[in-house]
Amino acid sequence: MADVIVGIDLGTTNSEVAALVDGKVQVLAAGGEQIMPSFVGLSPEGTPLVGTPARNQYVIYPERTVKSIKRLMGSGERVTMGEQTYSPPEISAMILRALKARAEAVLGGPVRRAVITVPAYFSDAQRQATRDAGEIAGLEVVRILNEPTAAALAYGSDRVGDRTVLVYDLGGGTFDVSLVQVSGEVTEVLASLGNNRLGGDDFDQLLLDLVLARFVATGGPDVRGDRRAMSRLLRAAEEAKKRLSFEPYTRLAEEHLAARDGVSLHLDLEVSREEYERLIRHLVESTLDSVHRALADAGKRPDEVNDILLVGGATRTPLVSELLREKTGLVPRQEVHPDLCVALGAGVSPPGWPATTSTASSSTSPPTRSGPRTSGSSTAVRPSTATARSSPATRRSPPAGPTPIARWSTTRRPGRSASTRGTIPTRSTTSWSAAS
Repeated sequence: MADVIVGIDLGTTNSEVAALVDGKVQVLAAGGEQIMPSFVGLSPEGTPLVGTPARNQYVIYPERTVKSIKRLMGSGERVTMGEQTYSPPEISAMILRALKARAEAVLGGPVRRAVITVPAYFSDAQRQATRDAGEIAGLEVVRILNEPTAAALAYGSDRVGDRTVLVYDLGGGTFDVSLVQVSGEVTEVLASLGNNRLGGDDFDQLLLDLVLARFVATGGPDVRGDRRAMSRLLRAAEEAKKRLSFEPYTRLAEEHLAARDGVSLHLDLEVSREEYERLIRHLVESTLDSVHRALADAGKRPDEVNDILLVGGATRTPLVSELLREKTGLVPRQEVHPDLCVALGAGVSPPGWPATTSTASSSTSPPTRSGPRTSGSSTAVRPSTATARSSPATRRSPPAGPTPIARWSTTRRPGRSASTRGTIPTRSTTSWSAAS
């Protein structure tokens, strides 16, 4: 336990903590749960809630629950929870404190130091807010690590020579795509674009809308005003989405969902993967625009990319891999658990790394809109032995507060040689059971 450093993925929708255990980096679990929802709340009795309990009360008591606080980091805004207001670092600190307690329970000793990951596009203000959250939680933040760099480390890209990897990160609430150059001691983000209002939650909502429409069409009442019924339907839609990643059809069944004239009404319907993918196709296609622009910003062609690494639970949707393969000719890799990948990479990062690892340069362009298109078991990896150098960074902060659509890009550092294309990897068929 001497001088243990944990790796933390402080995510918009979910968060995880990883540490070196018996020579392997593992994502630590509490009560069999490795993934902790990034929700914070106060119960009606005033009891603080973090993680799953806070998420469970969100639909019933949204005014007493905060989610997606990561979108406000560095903004200076405050959020209301119950009768009090909090800064984004204070809310994030509650999540970090819960992860710290989880690590201490598993490791059997105090945890005081951590590596925390952030999106590559995060501004200096957002990175400092993340450090502040760590300090409030009682952690010394020894390093702020870019999420795509962490993903590359989790896949071992630093151990196979010079490589260019495209990290496609589609989580519950945000989307990012980054070009990462791994060359000897240097791991560098060449370009990063994203949308902090696009993710698996949008897939859930589209599926929920379909289910509601069918329920009403078959004679059921509109239950949109019933919080408990909507909570059940949303959970059912989330589970159906996960099953459709591996099955061609799924059935949604909710008994006693509503009542009319004293008679209970039940939901029982079947949804096909084909129907589901038609619903979400326009959203997935919009991410390909970002892929194209990231390649252009990095000065890379698709045939100069060695690997596509899938990160985030929403990447389990087969349509994501299919469209990426059509666009790039590469079969995306997903053999590392997509929900745990970034946390594992944070735990892999070696003690010899500098305090920050940043992009070569970064700029933020004004948000634009174009219709709906928008720009259990322990999992372990071996620790890395690589080191990395920080690149000088010049950033302009993004617009204050959350923006509906944002584009972030970095300018390619001149003088970098193009990587030769490697062997196309095969797609993993491993099934995941964690939350998307």
